[in-house]
Amino acid sequence: MNSMAYSQINIGTITEVERLKSKTIEQAVIVCVDQNSNFKVICGHKFGYSSTAAPSINMIIQFIKQCKTFFSEAIVVHNHPQLLWHGQIVPSGDDLASTELMKWQLILLGIKLADHVIITNDKKLSLLDNGFYNYDPIKIIGFEIKRFIYCFLEQIALTVEQNPILCSIINLLIQDLDASREYYESPVLKRLFKEKPIHSEFKRELMLLKPLDPLIKKLITALITIDDGKVIQVRPDRILPYGIEFQRKILASEYVLR
Repeated sequence: MNSMAYSQINIGTITEVERLKSKTIEQAVIVCVDQNSNFKVICGHKFGYSSTAAPSINMIIQFIKQCKTFFSEAIVVHNHPQLLWHGQIVPSGDDLASTELMKWQLILLGIKLADHVIITNDKKLSLLDNGFYNYDPIKIIGFEIKRFIYCFLEQIALTVEQNPILCSIINLLIQDLDASREYYESPVLKRLFKEKPIHSEFKRELMLLKPLDPLIKKLITALITIDDGKVIQVRPDRILPYGIEFQRKILASEYVLR
């Protein structure tokens, strides 16, 4: 995973990263790297003494457009403040979960998350080098995939100028997820006594949409074919090309930002 672009970046020399070391409140930055090993840094908001907020997807989209640069990789860096209860360099469960979430969100923007680094004063820990992070596929049920897609589209809708078909997809997902949530959030044994949700109306409404955008067409096709209860293996390298196409459309102004 240590590609040429990432390996040529010394994050310790980056001003925004250096500033994190002595902060008493957590903050995250994302170092975005282009294919020529040039980088730009986007800073997240300060959040609290024991938790942090990385830049949101809509912030990253605006950042890409502002920089007018295609970013191929990113490194997340956040600090652990020197506090009595939180001065360790060991990653928390939230750190690991947020890294995995950020990995998949960035993939949908065409960006590989190369690493997540935690720093505090002179200490530094790479989640990648210490086995806490990888770029492996995941196995997940279709319901959770649809929920993730919905959350991602909601963030997109905050940034990209309103698209009627995209809004329709979001509304259909809301209705479908609401109808399925009680069933799929129940323990497996309890599901035996519940009626499995039927998605014929959801799929029929999706098929009625006639988008011109090839990316939205592929999204609709994917949503129609997803089986909520089936475990699906999702590979980062299979998703990345769609994210690359999406990022290029942003840079080419095919998607107008608010």
